[in-house]
Amino acid sequence: IQTRPARESRQRPQLRLLCFLCFYVATLTLMAVPIRAQTPATAATPTSCSAGLQAGVMIESVAKNSEGEKAGLAEGDILLSWSRGDAKGQIESPFDLSTIETEQEPRGVVTLEGTRGETKQTWTIGPDKWGIQTRPILPDSLLTKYSELQNLVKAGKFEDAVPGWQSIAVEASKSACGWLSAWLLFHAAEALTDTRYWDKTDILYQDALDSPHGVSPEITALVLSAWANSYYVRGDFVRAEEYHRRSLTLREKLAPRSLSVAMSLNSLGDVADDRGDLAAAGANYRESLTIREALAPGSLAVARSLTNIGIIEREGGNLAKGQEYELRSLAIKEKLAPGSQTLAGSLNNLGIAAFQIGDLDKADEYFRKSIEIKQKLAPDSPDVAGTIMNLGVIVERRGDLSRAEEYENQSLAIYEKASPESRDVAANLIALGDLENDLGNFAKAEVDYRRSMSIYKKNNIEISMPLGGLSNTAVERGDLKQA
Repeated sequence: IQTRPARESRQRPQLRLLCFLCFYVATLTLMAVPIRAQTPATAATPTSCSAGLQAGVMIESVAKNSEGEKAGLAEGDILLSWSRGDAKGQIESPFDLSTIETEQEPRGVVTLEGTRGETKQTWTIGPDKWGIQTRPILPDSLLTKYSELQNLVKAGKFEDAVPGWQSIAVEASKSACGWLSAWLLFHAAEALTDTRYWDKTDILYQDALDSPHGVSPEITALVLSAWANSYYVRGDFVRAEEYHRRSLTLREKLAPRSLSVAMSLNSLGDVADDRGDLAAAGANYRESLTIREALAPGSLAVARSLTNIGIIEREGGNLAKGQEYELRSLAIKEKLAPGSQTLAGSLNNLGIAAFQIGDLDKADEYFRKSIEIKQKLAPDSPDVAGTIMNLGVIVERRGDLSRAEEYENQSLAIYEKASPESRDVAANLIALGDLENDLGNFAKAEVDYRRSMSIYKKNNIEISMPLGGLSNTAVERGDLKQA
């Protein structure tokens, strides 16, 4: 049984009780989505980069149930500046907003200032993830091309989109705004990461770093970190570690002991954990926690580090210690983010911890509480499916195999609706195959394992798990030669 819970890190996948590494790939809507027209904030709005580019960033989307949505932010709003107590600054690019969220969100309430149409407005952002996607306020000539490229990506025409992104970046590089070309290429790479066009993704990330005007160390660190995450998604942990370390080196030079440094350390912990190096993972997580506790005590960033350390403790066999860390994390989340996906993740993890120490009743309780929150926030989402799988394990352990089969099929249906060829589906099929073996349904088990193996091959994942399942099925059938 895989008993690896959800770690907490930027762009981290969910790791579940009976899952290997499971990723949800959002399906693309095959329709053109118009880019909102740009209305100048006010006649006195300053320009950015002294290049005629309007200052600030425009919101393209706000995630459901995010702090951005709770604050009332909406598509088309323009963000110009931020403040937190005596600290404040301007927002010139989407890169700025990313850094502001990393460095300021854990330290306290952040106020964003900007405009909605012609009206000045402020928004107060809560302590959890902002969930805001933004873009520069582009000149009309670039905006038209940007809109066309966005629609190509949404239509799945990736081969046509890549040269277009490179072309628009060349045009943007003619301005004095050095980061604009890099952002367009970075944005394109991020979009293609979700499609698994890895060769094109790598080209675009490299092009972003090779921007003609040069890229600042701050932006270079952001791009390297995102590129590392893309390597992580594809299971290339060697390159993921290399690029995270390059990003960390820059961040340590720019701002030693900063929250950005803590984030890089946390990401390196993730990679080390997946490579099986618990000592390195624990060291990185603990160093990240030390920084976060010093700069943002009692924050959700601290809670995320506590969760990750708890996982490492349990993976190392220290079940009680791991549970203690997760309970500390839970206390922070209940205070700062009640009813949130963040809290639901901790409840899921505590269910796993209870399962590991043999407390099935408590595990059942935690999983059901987690599902209740997740269903309210994102009904029948892949995240819900992961905890339903976990609940199936509890029922199976209690001996009700038929009920467990119902849970496994319920989670599989959710995963298949979201992305039929995903790793989540493959992992669920392995769990279902194991259960079918226990029920004596060997033909069904073989079908599940073979389909899982096919998905693993398409995603370039090592196939030992489904092969092992097929071998077990052959043994159960008495076909030792086939096994």
